[in-house]
Amino acid sequence: MGLLHPELHPDRRGGMHLRTAWLLANAYGEIAHVDADTAFRLLIVDHRAALSLAQAHSEEPTHDTA
Repeated sequence: MGLLHPELHPDRRGGMHLRTAWLLANAYGEIAHVDADTAFRLLIVDHRAALSLAQAHSEEPTHDTA
């Protein structure tokens, strides 16, 4: 219900379970005629993956040429 009407749940914090995300992606994939991985990337924002990517970029060594 929170996904359909988030305004009814103003104090809700957090996201959805990974299983639910994949169920949505699979359903969308069937309708949009794309594979589940593509549907997942189109529909789901995975903050954990974004944070990991940001951390990886911040830890890259710098190459000083001076």
